[in-house]
Amino acid sequence: MKVNPLELSLQLHTFFLNHLEDFTPKPGDKMTIKSDGTKVGPRDELLHQLLSEFAMNLFPLPIVSEERECTWPTPYDDFWLIDPFDGSNNHDMGLPLIGSMVTLIQARQPVMSAIFIPFEEKTGKNGFY
Repeated sequence: MKVNPLELSLQLHTFFLNHLEDFTPKPGDKMTIKSDGTKVGPRDELLHQLLSEFAMNLFPLPIVSEERECTWPTPYDDFWLIDPFDGSNNHDMGLPLIGSMVTLIQARQPVMSAIFIPFEEKTGKNGFY
């Protein structure tokens, strides 16, 4: 599988821009506690689903996600490593310090990694790294 990191980063940035409002809390969003003691809410679940589907359409590889129980170290050599909504505690307290992380791993090596910070994007900065 041949990957163009620049093209992949542009596709991911476009994905995040198209889903910028999905990072915004909605009235009635309630956080729950996962089995590992961390918080999870509707934004985590929504962005996990959207980002997983997007990644799988680009390269149909296993998803290793912070939002799901996964064996670590993973048995896969090629996979997506994602944390679709990092900062649930901040989100729950009304702080805008949240983000999303995506890494494509091939042969157990990172090929491309991206971080998206919605607050920076919304305030006129480039929130995609």
